[in-house]
Amino acid sequence: MSPDLQPTLVGQTVLIRPLRTKDWFEMLGAASDPLIWELHPVRDRCKEDIFREYFDGAMASKSGFAFIERATGSIIGSSRYHGYDAECREIEIGWTFLVRQHWGGNTNREVKRLMLNH
Repeated sequence: MSPDLQPTLVGQTVLIRPLRTKDWFEMLGAASDPLIWELHPVRDRCKEDIFREYFDGAMASKSGFAFIERATGSIIGSSRYHGYDAECREIEIGWTFLVRQHWGGNTNREVKRLMLNH
């Protein structure tokens, strides 16, 4: 049996829900900070046309997520599942980014814990 790759997961400070087409503009806004991508191989992902590839890939994967800050309802990042291997009971969590306001805190740990526990 394959896992549900599009759950809604509720944490203490973050809601993780399936990415929606209508998230485009808010997600682009969250990803438009060049410092988010400074150490990433695709350093210009903050640009609209480059980020469009990321967003469209997440939508096509049918396993992309929006991270919603529960206190504000704002999109603060994204991630996705990839490469589920039933035999090994493994799945990759990747393509993750967070807005800088959530760097160095508990948000990354919370979203990864929620996704792994699922």
